[in-house]
Amino acid sequence: MEKLTIKRQVRRVIAILGMAVLCACLLTALMLYVYSPSGRYLAGNALLAPSVMNQINLRDKHPHTGQTVNFIFDQVDFSYFDRKKGHFTHYPVSFEAYGKFYQLVAPEKSLEKVEHDIQLLFQSYPVLLTTKLRTDVNHANIAAKIFQVVQFTPQDFFRIQLHGEQAEGEWAYFYQAGIYEAIMHLFMAHQPSQS
Repeated sequence: MEKLTIKRQVRRVIAILGMAVLCACLLTALMLYVYSPSGRYLAGNALLAPSVMNQINLRDKHPHTGQTVNFIFDQVDFSYFDRKKGHFTHYPVSFEAYGKFYQLVAPEKSLEKVEHDIQLLFQSYPVLLTTKLRTDVNHANIAAKIFQVVQFTPQDFFRIQLHGEQAEGEWAYFYQAGIYEAIMHLFMAHQPSQS
């Protein structure tokens, strides 16, 4: 057996450590490449899941009193601009209809780049799906709060309002061919007939 000098032993230890650092760097680069945050969202992660709607219990400030109160789920509201009547028409959305909508759009990935002309499409009477909360029934001053807004355009774009500390006023934009007609049919089919 050959005796290793201290100099050779140090070289081997340095070589082993160098290889370990190189492997760690390569593995990190691979993980970042494969799993990196792209700034894109899945619609199912940005939307409120139907299974948790009745479980919402949000502590927030009362809009009139400033006190911290509990807000609970109230309803999902579907609204669109009725050109014949010249005003917005509102309908409540059933859990069944919302569940079908959620399944329809949940796998969609947000657009990577949103051009200004796409943003402008939402300025002209978009169709709205609004999730509303209300104060807990135990609170004397009943108040409502909008929790989530989804907007749709006839060009089959839709956007979901994001929430969070840095996300105020931010939207995730999506495109799904035929979504506008699909949601109009879905939500209008579940409404009582109007005379």
